[in-house]
This record gives sequence, C-alpha cells and structure tokens, in this order.
Amino acid sequence: MASFARKLKRKKFVATRKQFMKHFKETMKNFKKQVKCSMCDRSPHPGENIDDWHIDKESSNIDLICTDCCGVPNERAEDDV
Repeated sequence: MASFARKLKRKKFVATRKQFMKHFKETMKNFKKQVKCSMCDRSPHPGENIDDWHIDKESSNIDLICTDCCGVPNERAEDDV
C-alpha cells in the first residue's frame, strides 16, 4: 500500500513540475521578444549574450543599451569638448 501512495505522490509531483516548466518556458520566450536596445530598437542577435549590454539607470524602467550604441554618446561628448 505504501508503494501505491508513493507512486501517486510522485506522479502528482512530476505533473506539477512539468506544468511549471511549460509555463516558465513560455514566459521566458515572451520576455526574450521584449528585449531590445532603447536607443536603436535592435533586438539581440541569435546567440548574443545581453549580459554585456549597458543598463541605463536614469529612468524608473530598466533600459538596455546594446554594445554598438553604448560607446556612441561618449564619443560625441569627447568631440564637443
């Protein structure tokens, strides 16, 4: 009888984990579609790591700036001086 209860408990656990992972993957897929550069509206290239992107902390939202646009404002500021 104990093995039957264990089997039911394990089956419930596996079903719950499967449902969670399915929901998690769907949520992450939608999140990845929303990630883009706040300056040029470029989405990350396939396989590109957004950990290298700059995070703009001036606004209340999290704004990501790609590595291509990250150096542009600094170069313009140096040219004006």
